[in-house]
Amino acid sequence: MSESERTRREAIVEAARRLFSEKGYAATTMDDVAAAAGVAKATLYRYVRSKDDLRDLLAPHLPEADLRERDARRAILEAAIDLVGRQGLSRTSLDEIAAAAGVSRSAIYWHFKGKYDLFAAIISDLSPLPRITTLLHNAGDLPLDDLARQIAYAYFDFIGGRVDFLRAIMTEVPANPDLQAVFQRHIAAPLFEALGSYLARTAERHKLRAVHPVLALQAFFGPIVLHLLARDVLEPGLGLRIEKEEAVETFVSIFLHGISVREE
Repeated sequence: MSESERTRREAIVEAARRLFSEKGYAATTMDDVAAAAGVAKATLYRYVRSKDDLRDLLAPHLPEADLRERDARRAILEAAIDLVGRQGLSRTSLDEIAAAAGVSRSAIYWHFKGKYDLFAAIISDLSPLPRITTLLHNAGDLPLDDLARQIAYAYFDFIGGRVDFLRAIMTEVPANPDLQAVFQRHIAAPLFEALGSYLARTAERHKLRAVHPVLALQAFFGPIVLHLLARDVLEPGLGLRIEKEEAVETFVSIFLHGISVREE
């Protein structure tokens, strides 16, 4: 191997070492390694056969790196949801999130700029919001009751197991301008725009009352949010267990009854 080839291989190995250490093995691609080493991807494969080969080569020298084959980004988001639900966003540090996710602090900064960027990513990556807005934009001739039911189930499925996270965020939003900004940009604005557009397109066809999108959202999601927040307190005390299907069907039917124009 010539000196230039040895230098190039060393650059590739060093680039992989840095990326695996900072970003984690699962989140690093061969394109990342090639770019960091300053070589073409075809050149990269002349020196190493695969990302696994690089991991095997570097593993003894990176005892603290996350070299597992997994989605480090999702692990960080899930850890953040759990910790924020237990102790609130303001009292949760990035070091705690990194420890709970099994990654380094630098790995968090590779994926996110900070806690509020991480919160925005929870909305875009894990929450049902993108699915809900897509449903509203692409509803077409879908019957209104089917659309409302799909949206309710999407929201119920996400929040149902993360009520503590919802409660913590709702508690902090009013007093936190940065959190308010994320909420407005990534939750309120997309929902209002999607629902407003849907109502404007379909109100006449579905015979719907003229309702402001904000009030329509509150009328639809409000009962579901209250049910989920109060469920753990009310149901054990009253000896009840209301299944998800019963709750969704009840709230959807009440909403549809209220928003529909009733003929004389």
